Amino acid sequence: MASLKNIQPYTYRSFEIQTQYLKKKLTQIGVNITKDEAARITFLSRRKYDNYDHFPLGESFFVRLLTWFTKNFKKNERDIALEVIKNIKYIDQYELKELTKSTFKNIINKIVIDVDITIDGDWYTYLEARNNMLYNELRRTIFVACADDIRFDLFRRYAMRTHPKPFIKDNFVEYYKINKTSLDDLPDFNRVMLIDQLSGSGTTMLRKECEKWTGKLSRFLNIWEEKIEDKTIYYCPYILSDVSNNNLISKIPIWKKDEGIKNDINILPTCNISISPCISNTEGTSIDEKRPVSKMCKKYYNKFIEDEHIKKGGGAQYGYGGAGLTLIFQSNCPNNSLPLLWHAYNEWYPLFPRVGHHRG
Repeated sequence: MASLKNIQPYTYRSFEIQTQYLKKKLTQIGVNITKDEAARITFLSRRKYDNYDHFPLGESFFVRLLTWFTKNFKKNERDIALEVIKNIKYIDQYELKELTKSTFKNIINKIVIDVDITIDGDWYTYLEARNNMLYNELRRTIFVACADDIRFDLFRRYAMRTHPKPFIKDNFVEYYKINKTSLDDLPDFNRVMLIDQLSGSGTTMLRKECEKWTGKLSRFLNIWEEKIEDKTIYYCPYILSDVSNNNLISKIPIWKKDEGIKNDINILPTCNISISPCISNTEGTSIDEKRPVSKMCKKYYNKFIEDEHIKKGGGAQYGYGGAGLTLIFQSNCPNNSLPLLWHAYNEWYPLFPRVGHHRG
């Protein structure tokens, strides 16, 4: 790696040299990779992957990639493992910042659509009435953080900067304040927006366990039940997987019926993500267990150790809750992604080491 460390300026020539070097090293260990594929990985390494928060100081994605291939997989399996790398979706801090802003804009659009405005007059009269309506509706909206990694401070500052009049600080409730003592500080409201970073399988949000409903949504309603009898609730994840969407759509009506819940509960994602193409069927709607990557996940799952939380989600052979993702955030790798990428049990070498922090 000494030769690469000397290539400091990010020029076309340095990029070309690094691409050639990556292709050469991967070919030497039995990975069949094209020049275009090597160029794409090189570009994303420099622009994104090298900045992953949990890489040891000074370590690059390139070094970890070579070790991940050679330490974990047999030579004839490395082309299959390459398919996982080619399908990684990586969200860096800038993109997460934009997701945060887009989520608030998405909420604004939803409020405008839901509240009917019928005004006789010109466009100016309509816009004035629309802005007054939006002011009143935002003033009566509570935003609640469902996790500690959603950049909620940025969400709050962006909302209060772009719409300074309707909001006070109590319109925004941090995840650690979701308790009965926080209810007395709330302004009058008619809707609650539950803000989350990722809903990968839906099981952390809502699931049935030992014949009882639990999860973030169930616990939230149990704590806030006195304040939200007739309020509309929106679950607003920055990213919602297709697996989670299907699970929540099927579970929420059953949960509401079992618990006698009258609230209108809606799912309002900013982005949707499908099962990774490397393990999905042609339509991308379910996991195809005949795919080579799927078989590899099954083969090496015996190295994985299921903790209590993973067992609640039905295992993690294809990611927690069967989400089947190859998604990485710069701050951490979600456990909904394939464990081939992140787990470190039984001497498995993780490409993107994960720090667990589940409370669900």
